Amino acid sequence: MAPVIDRSAFVGIDCDQRDHPDGDLCAVHFPHQGLTIRRVFMQGDTFLLKAENEKYSDLTIPAAEMDKRTVGRVIWVLQTPRRPIGEGPSNIQGPGRKHPVRPSFKGYPFG
Repeated sequence: MAPVIDRSAFVGIDCDQRDHPDGDLCAVHFPHQGLTIRRVFMQGDTFLLKAENEKYSDLTIPAAEMDKRTVGRVIWVLQTPRRPIGEGPSNIQGPGRKHPVRPSFKGYPFG
């Protein structure tokens, strides 16, 4: 699901929500591939499982099979926010600095 969901992210799946609203993220099980998370779209008598990552192809599943393959709907994702390089606290070196930024712990009992 990258770039939407990172590989190291935690994903909450509500197994009671097994409906397939168009465009929602759903967890779908495939016997030989395991669990996949894709955007689901109804197209006639089939479902299109659209991959967000262009490296992966979209999948189609007959509507009759979709109910038994659906694990649930993705309701939350916990992952580290992405920042452009050079912005925010993830930039240890800092723009225009020759030495890494060291955190200050002044005021703390151990600092």
